[in-house]
Amino acid sequence: MSERWKIGDKIEGRYEIFSIKRGGMGIVFLCYDHEFKMPVAIKTFQDKYFVSKKFIERFKLEAEIWVKLEKHKNIVRAYYVLNISGRPYIVLEFVPGDKIYGSDLTGWIWGGGLDLNTTLSFAIQFCDGMIHAERKFREMGEIFVHRDIKPGNIMVTQDKIVKITDFGLVKAFVGLKGDIKFDIVKDEVTGAERPGFSLVGSICGTPPYMSPEQCRGEVEIDVRSDIYSFGCVLYEMLTGRPPFICPSFDIYMVHHINVKPRPPIELAPDIPEELNNLVMKCLEKEPTRRYQDFNSLRDELSEIYFKLTGERIKEETPQELEAWEIVNKGVALGNLGKFDEAIVCYDRALKI
Repeated sequence: MSERWKIGDKIEGRYEIFSIKRGGMGIVFLCYDHEFKMPVAIKTFQDKYFVSKKFIERFKLEAEIWVKLEKHKNIVRAYYVLNISGRPYIVLEFVPGDKIYGSDLTGWIWGGGLDLNTTLSFAIQFCDGMIHAERKFREMGEIFVHRDIKPGNIMVTQDKIVKITDFGLVKAFVGLKGDIKFDIVKDEVTGAERPGFSLVGSICGTPPYMSPEQCRGEVEIDVRSDIYSFGCVLYEMLTGRPPFICPSFDIYMVHHINVKPRPPIELAPDIPEELNNLVMKCLEKEPTRRYQDFNSLRDELSEIYFKLTGERIKEETPQELEAWEIVNKGVALGNLGKFDEAIVCYDRALKI
């Protein structure tokens, strides 16, 4: 179904495709929305992963949660959900990437675009997005865990604004049967190649960035798992490589569970010792020894940034939705079968 479209086609007669990107499991159509006159990204999963009605329903649930995160500068917006032939497609904010480094953090790392101040700025912005997400999940009565923090899920705009993407979508695969796949992924910006994994099953994540809890297949994980994963990302931002480089998934599991990584300061001697200690605290094997939330992690990152620059990065507050955005939220909820909640959105938009 999702594989039938090609560049130049119009999805639903409205979204004209100008580029198609495939990952391990997902597929993203970069489109021009002829009705709203703006570029958008439409995401779903490849046909072979829509294996059951149960999966589709779980995918819809995760799409609903992403839409309910609403509007924050450091989160990729989920505008609404399309329902095409019984399958959900999430219409997302289009993030114009940098001309040199591309649209996500991977290009900045590989392309050498990160100095220390930029790394800290990106890290603080990331924390702001995660703090907002945790707050919104708490309002929904949900426990927040992203589950797949990695450079490819951290978008960066031309103006160096960090935007986190793929909220909750990995969770939709938990409990499904499938295989671990090992591939070589080529970066479109730099041309560099690296090992890439896609995984479907009870263990979810991307092996170089998975927490020990994920590697053990624990179901009840919390935000401290994401803090470990972000520690792996921050390590790579500072040193140019993740904490562990392994030839197989099994060896990654052994390392994340049992092996202490080399301190990043050994690979990058110019980084401050307190930043080295911060990264190593994120990478503690025992969750109780890590930062317990992104607020405390942000506080320490902010202090290091202030000592280096004499400046503070203001914490971003959630942005209020405009009427048309509330209507879009109502459309999404209606397409997901949440009709009462959709009506509340339409009433709210009408009042505005």
